[in-house]
Amino acid sequence: MCGRYTLAAELDAVADLFSLDAGPLAADYRPRWNVAPGQDVLAVTGAEAERQGRFLRWGFPAGPGAPPSRGPWINARSESVGGRPAFRESLRRRRCLVPADGFFEWAALPGRPPVRQPYRLRPAGGGLFAMAGIWRPAARAGLAVLTQAAPPPLAWLHDRVPVVLPRDAWGAWLSADAPESLLLSRLAAVEPPEFVARAVSQAVNNARFDGPECIAEAAPARQEQSSLF
Repeated sequence: MCGRYTLAAELDAVADLFSLDAGPLAADYRPRWNVAPGQDVLAVTGAEAERQGRFLRWGFPAGPGAPPSRGPWINARSESVGGRPAFRESLRRRRCLVPADGFFEWAALPGRPPVRQPYRLRPAGGGLFAMAGIWRPAARAGLAVLTQAAPPPLAWLHDRVPVVLPRDAWGAWLSADAPESLLLSRLAAVEPPEFVARAVSQAVNNARFDGPECIAEAAPARQEQSSLF
């Protein structure tokens, strides 16, 4: 699962890695330490020659005729995305990359009252990465981040992680001509990268707070927080 993430890198670094024109993004882009559902987030769309950065709402709209209780979805399971009517068309035609440099999960700690300790997960080598996403046009276009089963070393924290696409898969994921069978096989083959999990400040628990304090390391809450996976 991915319910919060960070994109604290400067725009030039993001634009350079994802081959974007930074100019049109400059007015709306700012480093983020606590990106939350319902907010406008940077997404990368379009094949190589038409690649662009655009801001989409994080929350995939349910679509016409859906019950009010359906959506917006912030995540979609990669194993079933091709078979879900709500997501199938977007998988075929409207895929995106969601740049990030970390994401958050929470561990339930014993005690009264119970405490949820936030952890920030980052690639072992640091830097930016791309989460696989799909999007749908609407009055306010929205996206969902694809997830996959977490590797065993992360089971103590959560059973799902974002699908992090390796750089050599970005082109195929964004290509308008990629067949659905290829996309699904690529998703099934993605191995979660090695991440480091660190306990961070409770400041991130407030979705309205978005400052560097959200990623300040906290005293270790449990031994597993220093593990690699």
